Amino acid sequence: MDGILLAIFVVGLIIILILLIYLVDRVNQIERETRGNHGAVAKATALSAGPYFGLGGRKLWDAMTEHPPSGIDAAEWANVRQRYALALQLHIESIFEEGQRDGQRGMLGEPKNPRVISTPEGNLESWLPPTHVKSMYQCGVDSVTQPEEVLMGVRASLNEAGKSLYMQAGFTQFPTQSDLLLPGPMPPLPSLVDPLPSESVASSTQTPAGALRKS
Repeated sequence: MDGILLAIFVVGLIIILILLIYLVDRVNQIERETRGNHGAVAKATALSAGPYFGLGGRKLWDAMTEHPPSGIDAAEWANVRQRYALALQLHIESIFEEGQRDGQRGMLGEPKNPRVISTPEGNLESWLPPTHVKSMYQCGVDSVTQPEEVLMGVRASLNEAGKSLYMQAGFTQFPTQSDLLLPGPMPPLPSLVDPLPSESVASSTQTPAGALRKS
């Protein structure tokens, strides 16, 4: 009789241990799923936060020049790009104006990068390649420190830096920066037709001697 009771006790204990192990495993599984869902919701919330899907600084530039983040609808990303085009122009103007201010003060500093840009949607941390930032900053400095005869080259450098930035970001249409920031004469466009030699022009305009005699 005692052996039967002992066997029943052992079997019951085994069943209880199995149930405990199952319950602990189930609780752990639910906790993992809950954390995963919270993480996905948090990521989705962060991605959709703000007019640039939570992107800013270098990450925003990389998304514009390389590949947009996954999970964003193409139409929504097109709207983001339209907003970024304005932010990019405001960033360019901010760098150029910083160079002008430093030039007027007779100082040469290191342009801020990244910098906070005030846009219609709010403040945005924006980053641009350092080479272009320094080039546009120097153009701003030169625009207030160099004589007029040098400004033609400054305008050309400003236009080239702006064009490069827009094209890297995938924009095929963009403003001419010198028209907005430093109006003035630009280098003449190269001639598409080579001029005739002066001797050829002279000979083509002369009246043949025979025609004069006949007249």
